[in-house]
Amino acid sequence: TKGTPVSDMMREINVSASAVGNHEFDWGIGYFKRWQEDGGFPFLAANIINKKTNKTAEWARPYLIVERNGVKVAFIGLTTIETPFLTSKENLENLEFIDPSKAAQQWIDFLNSGKDKAGKPDIIVALTHIASYQDKTDGKITGKEINDLCNKTKGLNAVISGHGHKVVCGYINNIPVVQAYCHCRALGILKVAFNDKNKLEKITPAIIEI
Repeated sequence: TKGTPVSDMMREINVSASAVGNHEFDWGIGYFKRWQEDGGFPFLAANIINKKTNKTAEWARPYLIVERNGVKVAFIGLTTIETPFLTSKENLENLEFIDPSKAAQQWIDFLNSGKDKAGKPDIIVALTHIASYQDKTDGKITGKEINDLCNKTKGLNAVISGHGHKVVCGYINNIPVVQAYCHCRALGILKVAFNDKNKLEKITPAIIEI
């Protein structure tokens, strides 16, 4: 069905945006437009670059700003650099997967400068298909890409992780990280608290098992 049931589900639950995973490339890049139209959401891919244009792949955006209850939330889409090794290489012929932390910082700086027409966001969240793993004893979160993202960037408020198929709920460098298992078996939550001056006070990650 080339993803049709997934598009139906995405529309039904009113998804605002999706990161790009490695399996989105299993049938080539010809389905991205249809998936977004059918699912009612954009793909975000700040670190997937078209080699010919040296810009973000034309079927995706680098980021999206959504407003909820007067709060502007920016999502920056990031994909694991493992992707070229996890799908058919001929489907990625004109694409380059750059370091997620470097791509993230570029767009964090852009967003914090207020250059988007929506203005400067109140919080910036990395919406990723980048794996994370968590030690059940001490709660430490591992994974080189996810740690680089949290430790080598400045201005990131939270990370939504994926790809690792594990439950992760914790912090790296005081940045909340959540990964909601796999196959829709859990829901990842980022509870965001602001003071009366609309200044971010705290983001608390949580997992609800479904």
